[in-house]
Amino acid sequence: MWENYGEDCYVNAEMGVSAVKGFQGEDPNRIGEYNVAACMKHYMGYGVPVSGKDRTPSSISRSDMREKTFSLLSFAAVRQGALSVMVNSGVDNGLPFHANRELLTEWLKEDLNWDGLIVTDWADINNLCTRDHIAATKKEAVKIAINAGIDMSMVPYEVSFCDYLKELVEEGEVSMERIDDAVARVLRLKYRLGLFDHPYWDIKKYDKFGSKEFAAVALQAAEESEVLLKNDGNILPIAKGKKILLTGPNANSMRCLNGGWSYSWQGHVADEYAQAYHTIYEALCEKYGKENIIYEPGVTYASYKNDNWWKKTNRKLKNRWQRQHKRILSSPASAKTLIAKLRAT
Repeated sequence: MWENYGEDCYVNAEMGVSAVKGFQGEDPNRIGEYNVAACMKHYMGYGVPVSGKDRTPSSISRSDMREKTFSLLSFAAVRQGALSVMVNSGVDNGLPFHANRELLTEWLKEDLNWDGLIVTDWADINNLCTRDHIAATKKEAVKIAINAGIDMSMVPYEVSFCDYLKELVEEGEVSMERIDDAVARVLRLKYRLGLFDHPYWDIKKYDKFGSKEFAAVALQAAEESEVLLKNDGNILPIAKGKKILLTGPNANSMRCLNGGWSYSWQGHVADEYAQAYHTIYEALCEKYGKENIIYEPGVTYASYKNDNWWKKTNRKLKNRWQRQHKRILSSPASAKTLIAKLRAT
């Protein structure tokens, strides 16, 4: 899973509540200098896409959405005081979450009387136009998202969002009441974080960052989260000299062990920067001897910036069509063959 605690709503809710408390501290209205505002993500149903892939469509029944995803996860995190929410990048039953006013405004803001901030995921207002095609232009996408309840846009590479939103307000397509609500939520979060009193931070106050003390706590957390196996026949500990079959692409990848937002944004340089540590495969080789480890990854991952499978598929189809088109234009015989096939169908 990417960016949450798994598929189970109850587990997500329990761990989410603890995460919010750990990030923010005890008082959500006064975030201390050693705490941060929590962002509940992704709202909602992010852990159950049909394909199992990140940022892809889901098909969640209304009852499951309300009783499991919303009532368990969202209500629990909001009750604990989560100050911000990031919206699911995907589409549910044909409607993008970033355009769903019922979920963003009615369920979250109104039904729970929640006064936090709703932020988009990466470029997802533009995606309403360029990917989901429910908006004819990026400007229309801004109108749809803001009126649905979005308070803050995470838009990379361009500043057109600001211009479009200003024009929409002047044209009466987005009300000043909606703008006032969004601005109030942004300012409220900044006040709670103390940014108006202390807009800058002092690096000297955070001298434990990356320290051995913090690393020890991180190691303890990792060890306590390990899954214990039933030791039938006293297989464990594995005797020296035994052959060990290790499978799966994650077993020899520091990127998979560290995940995104660790050494780099998508974790793609983790293998380069984490050379002081072992992958699972390397650790087993060191302990039991490389000659005793049989490693079969089974599958491999696409390289960074080459893992958008839908774009690659579309590109392949486009290239294939262009080749066929050129062949038809250059060869009358090919055109006759194609026409015969079409008539036969």
